Amino acid sequence: QFAAGVEDRLNVCLCSGTIPDADLVDAISVCKIKCIEVAVERVNVLRQEVGSYALMHGTGFELVDMLLCCKFAEGDSRILQQKLTRDRLKQLRKDGAFRALSAALFSPVDRKEARAALSLARKLAHAGRDPRKLADAMDRHWRDIYHLADLIAERHVRTSAPGKFVE
Repeated sequence: QFAAGVEDRLNVCLCSGTIPDADLVDAISVCKIKCIEVAVERVNVLRQEVGSYALMHGTGFELVDMLLCCKFAEGDSRILQQKLTRDRLKQLRKDGAFRALSAALFSPVDRKEARAALSLARKLAHAGRDPRKLADAMDRHWRDIYHLADLIAERHVRTSAPGKFVE
């Protein structure tokens, strides 16, 4: 339903000739990341369920590697996750410390996300604008980067208007 809702929002932009807003761009990224992630996960579970049948020719399982290609085509999922995190940290900087702390303490929608963003911003702050220091800090805190991206994705899925999936 989430993907169908994002598709509905994108269709409005395409039909009206308008450019999608930042929230919709992020939602599209989340669709790409999560749809592939879920598909790969489900296929792996199905492989375990059907056993050696998954190794036979003509069963469709020989096409499963296409999912791996999808993970890296039209935007590598990890790069999209880094983009989501980068944009969230930019929003944190733009909003200022007071608003960020308020969200971290009181927001019913994204309290965990706000806390994770504040924590990551603090960990990366010492790097300043030095690209080498920033790269080192990102290497050290890569788990936090992807964790924040996962929280952002969860928020989008949880708060976006669902659409109707047409089969």
